[in-house]
Amino acid sequence: MGTLKNLDALLDNFIQEDGPSPAGLGLRVYQGEDCLYERYVGYRDAENKLPFTSDTICQLASMTKCIAVTAAMQLYEKGVLAECEIELLGTDAESIRKAEDREKFKELCQSLGEPVLPSEIANSVESAKEAADRIGYPVVLRPAFT
Repeated sequence: MGTLKNLDALLDNFIQEDGPSPAGLGLRVYQGEDCLYERYVGYRDAENKLPFTSDTICQLASMTKCIAVTAAMQLYEKGVLAECEIELLGTDAESIRKAEDREKFKELCQSLGEPVLPSEIANSVESAKEAADRIGYPVVLRPAFT
């Protein structure tokens, strides 16, 4: 893993008292069993100015993979990972794009001769209902990375 020297500035810029940012956050970066970086900034309770610490308990949605992929891709696309000399491990960015972009994934499956169920991209509740009427019920609604 590359240098982590830019993470302090990144976290400081992310947490701003006068801006629309989260109250606080914690970040640990591991390589194997070794913790390479650990820092906590902001507040777990901004109203009472209670600091965010290693003991802070956070509630996370069950969509953490979607959140992690979105965060990783945003950092990748903005060049932050390259600037910090950090590489994506496991799946590369183009594969993530293909898998998370419903249309690209559909095209990939079709190009491989794999069966694909009817699908449409909807950007609102109304367009989702219209798509469901065209496709037929039952339907599955899935939030996309994009």
